[in-house]
Amino acid sequence: MNREVDPFEWNNLIDDPDYAPVINYLDQWLPGAALYLKKTFKAIINNTTQSCLLANSDVIHLSFQLYDSTGNLIIAPAGYNYIWTNNLLNDTLSGASADFDMSSLSSGVFSSKQRILFYMQMIDPVTHAVVGFDSKYFYLNPVNTPSVSFETIAGDSLTVWVTNISISGTYNSVWWDWGDGTATYAKDPGPHTYASSGNYTITGYAQYGNDSACIASSQQQFTTGKSIVFER
Repeated sequence: MNREVDPFEWNNLIDDPDYAPVINYLDQWLPGAALYLKKTFKAIINNTTQSCLLANSDVIHLSFQLYDSTGNLIIAPAGYNYIWTNNLLNDTLSGASADFDMSSLSSGVFSSKQRILFYMQMIDPVTHAVVGFDSKYFYLNPVNTPSVSFETIAGDSLTVWVTNISISGTYNSVWWDWGDGTATYAKDPGPHTYASSGNYTITGYAQYGNDSACIASSQQQFTTGKSIVFER
């Protein structure tokens, strides 16, 4: 979860239509509902995309891992209905795996959205209960690739401030490597004080897209006692 978006979890998503399938799934465990006090399967959608940000010509290969009520990884059993839907189209795909062609999105939708949310429902054909469920975002459009820039200002003889932070595009998390073996995980890191005098390389990172290896970065050289800003 991206704690920078809602760090105190004050944003109630109950009225967001994108999360209606999640709410409907969880409602099944309310007292008196179909799955009250019952254990079911656990599904986890696989991250099968190879692109940091999906192009309109890409295909998403949708699949999932399934665990039984005791936590054992199992093969998706026959006899259940496996349904895939998403928050941008009314299309429905079926099967334990399915392919979604990104060209199904109009150019207007593709250019205006940063991500698409898929839902997988495992449905009991007799009771119609959703006995397995997961949702997952896939991030779109290479034009949303972020870039990072910043400057540094000296505080006291061993302290540096990162200022004029600019991060364009879309991203999931930001962190700072101070060049002394320490890091700060926040968009605005505040001051940092070094243990000793010296020259340090400060790097700002922004992780984005569909893989933890999708990272944009920028560096500044800082010498304790003075600030040096240079173009890369």
